[in-house]
Amino acid sequence: MSRVRWNRWDQAVFEGLLVAAIAVVLVIGLLPALATGSGLCAARRISKCESRIFVEAYLDRSLPLTEEGLVSPRGERAGIVGIGETTVTLIFADPTPAQRLLYAIPMALGWVVTLLVLMLLLGIARTLRSGDPFVAGNARRVTAIAALALIGGIATQVVDQFVKAELLQAPGVPEQITPVFELSFLPVIVGLPLAFFAEVFRRGTKLREDVEGLV
Repeated sequence: MSRVRWNRWDQAVFEGLLVAAIAVVLVIGLLPALATGSGLCAARRISKCESRIFVEAYLDRSLPLTEEGLVSPRGERAGIVGIGETTVTLIFADPTPAQRLLYAIPMALGWVVTLLVLMLLLGIARTLRSGDPFVAGNARRVTAIAALALIGGIATQVVDQFVKAELLQAPGVPEQITPVFELSFLPVIVGLPLAFFAEVFRRGTKLREDVEGLV
């Protein structure tokens, strides 16, 4: 089997892009999510960090709907900032520590999954230095990427739905507002083909190792 043609500049650019992507995920994704959950945003210790919480929810118009019914009582932490035909945007202007932590969990989980995928891709990229990416280690990495895309993607969505439902139980949230339960099929659409590719990659790598062992 011929080796992949790959020069050092290609390698440097590819690895550089992956390292830059990892840095971006850390700076604009994971660290702000952790800051939100820990209360650093609320304490204004990190600039350009949102201390408020915004939650999308359904507006149940089958219940009596009055202007007063969509205004939270004074002194409560929750209020409405936008009303659509069937949805509302609920704001927690002064969330409690527990609310901040809950809100940050699905965000942090999603960014952690993304970060792990990028780190696995970086591991695959580094094997290109030898010009031969078809090794057993990469087969395991591709399998891990498929699992993260499928299981991690679904888990992040499920956690997000439960967190929003819990936040909407806060005092001051009108009874006309109910949680939005929606799941995207994107993790399945992405994860299953990746899992199939990972299995093909694994078997191909094992077959090559067996053939080379006979020579």
